Amino acid sequence: MNGTAVTIIGVEPELANDAQLSLGSGKVVALPIEQTKQTLADGMRATKLGDITFRYICEYVDDIITVSEDEIRTALRLLIFESRLVSEPSGAVTVAALFNRRHELPAAKNIAAVISGGNVDPQLLVDILERAV
Repeated sequence: MNGTAVTIIGVEPELANDAQLSLGSGKVVALPIEQTKQTLADGMRATKLGDITFRYICEYVDDIITVSEDEIRTALRLLIFESRLVSEPSGAVTVAALFNRRHELPAAKNIAAVISGGNVDPQLLVDILERAV
């Protein structure tokens, strides 16, 4: 527990879950670039955490869960078509968790999902949106 009345849950793509593995093992875990480069969440393709980031995660984050690539795509489509919000894939992982991994989140009256970044590759966005039809 992070020592506050707030529970902080991180979200990562299954293919780039270095923070989840690091938090669970208590040490920085590196992933192969061949694995992390496969996620469409390009802002989360790092192969390992920096030392400062790892310390902050250990101090403030209660847990980290993962979402699949299909869940990220679905979350992007939901944000665009239902909420009229354009997010980059890395910014949509929280929405993917909220709608697909609710059972992994703490039971709480109030939940905040931070949605960030509109810096999505235009061709990737077109590909994701075309699959929705």
